[in-house]
Amino acid sequence: MTYVAPITPMDMSNLINSQFRELIPIPNGWTGRVGYTANYAAYVNNAKGTLKGKERTGKKSQGNYWDPHAEPDFIHKGFERDGKEAIKQVIRDGYKI
Repeated sequence: MTYVAPITPMDMSNLINSQFRELIPIPNGWTGRVGYTANYAAYVNNAKGTLKGKERTGKKSQGNYWDPHAEPDFIHKGFERDGKEAIKQVIRDGYKI
């Protein structure tokens, strides 16, 4: 979803590039799912973000931790905080048809 991607942490872009979205028909409508295939996605999502803005070290790392606009618990926040009203509107509009 466009609500989760802007606050997903990026270092080498592996995490954000592993994001997938599915829209699956079910008997009474549709169900959607967003996830990450990177095996460390849950760990990053659940991290406290205490290093946010601090410089990374190491050969492969670039920039600062959690840059540029990343937030801890980004998956939940992307839906509940940023996308909740838009998702509700899509559902309301779907019931009007």
